[in-house]
Amino acid sequence: MTHTAYVVNHSISWAAHHLIDSHGGTAAQVAAIQARRMVAEGRFELATMWELVQDAAGELLGEPAQTTRIVH
Repeated sequence: MTHTAYVVNHSISWAAHHLIDSHGGTAAQVAAIQARRMVAEGRFELATMWELVQDAAGELLGEPAQTTRIVH
């Protein structure tokens, strides 16, 4: 199962917690990389999901929310 398929079957907050458990302080950056990859593949709905995970992970880590978004 791909990372994307696994996240889609769970909640955004679950994905954020899982990324933090797996990647620590770089969890939000990992989600941003996944969002850019989804855009490159033309999978815009999944890019939006990863952006939400990025924001949730950032909030859990005490980082400000992303102010710019990927334009779809």
